[in-house]
Amino acid sequence: MTLSFQIERGLFAFDVTDHHAILGIPMDASMGEVRKRYIKLARLLHPDSCKATTPEKQQRAMQLFSKLVNPAYNTLVSDSNYAEHKILLRTVSERTQQDSPQITWQWEPAQKLLSASQWENDYKQAIDELAGEQYQDVEAAVDTIAKLSELNLAYLIRQAQTTTSYPYQGTQSQAASSATGSQSSHSSAETASTSEPGSYADRYCTRAEELIASNSLDMAKKELQDAIKLDPNHAYSHALLGSVYLKQNQLTVAKVHINKALQLHPQQSKALEAKKKLDRLQGKSTGKSGSSKSSKPAKGKKGKSDGGLFGGLFGGKKK
Repeated sequence: MTLSFQIERGLFAFDVTDHHAILGIPMDASMGEVRKRYIKLARLLHPDSCKATTPEKQQRAMQLFSKLVNPAYNTLVSDSNYAEHKILLRTVSERTQQDSPQITWQWEPAQKLLSASQWENDYKQAIDELAGEQYQDVEAAVDTIAKLSELNLAYLIRQAQTTTSYPYQGTQSQAASSATGSQSSHSSAETASTSEPGSYADRYCTRAEELIASNSLDMAKKELQDAIKLDPNHAYSHALLGSVYLKQNQLTVAKVHINKALQLHPQQSKALEAKKKLDRLQGKSTGKSGSSKSSKPAKGKKGKSDGGLFGGLFGGKKK
């Protein structure tokens, strides 16, 4: 029997595994609530205690526990894994500011949460009701997880709407206020573009910096590509994107963005730093082929000339 746990609703539609939905807990659940819920699900789904009536359902329960529940619990109880997960959640929260009208809702109660006056209470109540039946029917568990994730997405949207400023507004404001002499790498001088500097592009860059720090390079790349779509002449976006491509060893496309950043802002420090690294990497590459002539030993005794032993080690034959 082929088991599929593919989910494309709620937070899953944003390429984020919704660990809270998998466990059936609210987004603000405490660590104690996480552990309590996990113990309950272990008793319900673990092969030693599962009460499934058929071998097929027993197998599905085991797969749900090992492939979904266990990884979700391990992420939420690990400080490092949860820190990275929170970065992804903040990224989604920012993106929903613009994408909310285009989101497709398949479960009406989640969509109603967007206009509910007591949305926090309604959210908690809906989570509790779904969690109570979540794994009682293992065949319907994936659909229930999808409903929970739609609730979580609606929760993030409402939470962002009630925030008086964007989560990253402070960083941007500090950068603007330090334009007269700050050495910050993300100051207004560093992020300057030839067009009107856009605050949205700056926010994408801030999210990308966090993602780069957590080594989520593909997510960071997507943020920076979106930033450039908003402002094609945003120098810092090009500089950061070039740096990401360098980390992924994609030198040709890295060079395109680094050069673009320097064209827009010749003193952009991130671009200058990336340019030095790019030159070193390309220098090594050309050095391997360019030094091949000098590696040929001179006439006379082998190993005694400048192109002898050391030429063989460090010359053109090295690959």
